[in-house]
Amino acid sequence: MSKDQQLMKTIENSQQVLIDVKEQVGLRECQKEMKDLVGWICIDKTNINYPIVQGKDDLEYCYRSADGKPLVSGSIYLSCRNKHDFSDPYNIIYGHNMSQDTMFGQLKHYLDLEYYRNHQTGTLQTFDKEYDLKAVAVFETSAYDSLIYQFQRPTKQKMVERIKYLNLYQENKIDVNMQLFMCSTCKDYETDDRIVVVYQMEEIDGTVEKNDL
Repeated sequence: MSKDQQLMKTIENSQQVLIDVKEQVGLRECQKEMKDLVGWICIDKTNINYPIVQGKDDLEYCYRSADGKPLVSGSIYLSCRNKHDFSDPYNIIYGHNMSQDTMFGQLKHYLDLEYYRNHQTGTLQTFDKEYDLKAVAVFETSAYDSLIYQFQRPTKQKMVERIKYLNLYQENKIDVNMQLFMCSTCKDYETDDRIVVVYQMEEIDGTVEKNDL
């Protein structure tokens, strides 16, 4: 087994352990082992089923697992500029584009229209709320795109206009009244190009039951 294959196996095993623990004890109990845990993302019909952490900056979990241990694949993490409860008008989470479709490796497949059409839904769970996610846009941009990444707090209208301009597909509605959830990954390791999938967040009626937290 090559080093890359060993790494992917380690990631897959770690992911399954986390999923099993969450299902057994609930999200809030997971925070005992993952002190910076803020939520959990699951995208239907993909391998994306991970805890979301938030560090003091956007490098802290770039090469650390959700429990803080060194790990080259890093974690799925919420931008340090976002509120931890995902209440901002737009929220950005990051993950590495790993081989064999682990972490955010599957986001690159959204550049294919048929894949996009067949992988549009998911859920976001926080400690007291749960959201349905529906894909509304996919685009490529630079890591230095200030309207997307630099959080200079542009008006929501300007951000939506930027997303509409970059959007590869015009099949789903996107407007300024939507709360947005963006998953971002690098396109490759040689450039500053990024792939972003944008989801509409819709709160599921009622709060999460205590024994599910």
